[in-house]
Amino acid sequence: MKTSNRITYGRLEAVLKELGFVKKVVPDTGVGYNHAPTGALVIVRLHKPNEIVPDYVMAATRLQLDEFGVIAPKSFEEMLQTSAA
Repeated sequence: MKTSNRITYGRLEAVLKELGFVKKVVPDTGVGYNHAPTGALVIVRLHKPNEIVPDYVMAATRLQLDEFGVIAPKSFEEMLQTSAA
């Protein structure tokens, strides 16, 4: 999806939170976002909120959300765009 290279970790985190994910930071390791109702788990490296999310992380996140039935890729993209406005 064409907006991937402009999505910040802060925006991604806000959308994941809105979808019901719970954040857990593992010091010196990374950040996990768990969606208990479905078992979906998104894990990313430590980051600052204003850093751009790499395309491969966005692709993996979309796949995880779709495969676990959290949200369809198109709807996820719409949420990212809405939260950007």
